[in-house]
Amino acid sequence: MAQPGKKGRVMEEEWSGVDPVETVDGESPAFALGQEFLTAAHSTSLMFANSVNAHRSLTIVSLTGLAESTKQVSSIDTIADATSLARLLAGHPLEAMELRHRHKRG
Repeated sequence: MAQPGKKGRVMEEEWSGVDPVETVDGESPAFALGQEFLTAAHSTSLMFANSVNAHRSLTIVSLTGLAESTKQVSSIDTIADATSLARLLAGHPLEAMELRHRHKRG
């Protein structure tokens, strides 16, 4: 309890009742800014996670394409098949089909 003759002590007790409110008011911008930084960090981490998942998907697609290409190349068992494939890739599909049918028939 304050003594009537000491003004400083009375002022301290009056202000000490206000200090917690002022402290909370003073800290609220810091908490708000901290929350903003936390949200930005979370958004950035989600962006990087999505980027990694997209890269993983592209890697799987490219490896699948490589495996299919390897399977097709390794299934060429004769020179005629290789020649017809080369003509097909060169842009002469009709010649490639004729060569392949001639080879299969005779």
